[in-house]
Amino acid sequence: MLVMLPYEIKSKQSGIVLALVLVFIFIFAVLSVWALNLCLLANKLSHNQFHKLSISMAAEEVLKNAEAHLNKSDTISCNIPMTTTQELLHHSLTWWQSSVSCAGNFQHFQYYYVIEFLGYDPCALVGQSSASYFRVTVLATTQKKLGARVFLQSTFVKPNKIALVCAGNKYSISAGRQTWRELN
Repeated sequence: MLVMLPYEIKSKQSGIVLALVLVFIFIFAVLSVWALNLCLLANKLSHNQFHKLSISMAAEEVLKNAEAHLNKSDTISCNIPMTTTQELLHHSLTWWQSSVSCAGNFQHFQYYYVIEFLGYDPCALVGQSSASYFRVTVLATTQKKLGARVFLQSTFVKPNKIALVCAGNKYSISAGRQTWRELN
């Protein structure tokens, strides 16, 4: 049989320990929320950087393919008159989606590109031929986020089929990409 003895606790702490524990729990909760917000922000930034990098890589692949097509073909598709870069940047997505540009899908990105003929240089020799200069502009965008878009632009040289007379000194130039830039 269990017998309970009466006992009495005498305390004069008057709740100060409870108040301190509650203050520490509150501080811990505020610091935890702050740390969680920092983690969420870092995650969002890294996701955005990954998304930007993946669309840039896709646009670079499209640019290489467009240049390869330009190099192989005698006829130029998706040809537009020489246009300033600012005009190309300010064209709406519907302009890019029109019959003016070439379009397609690469991975989960939609892309569009145009080719501009920049002119001949009879003194620049690509092998035994004079040089023809072109500018290729690519717009890559995601199908999910319409705001995510990347513009790449390159200057490309290929041999000219037309015999031209050079009025100055002849110099040699390599066929292929001459410049590359990302437009903002």
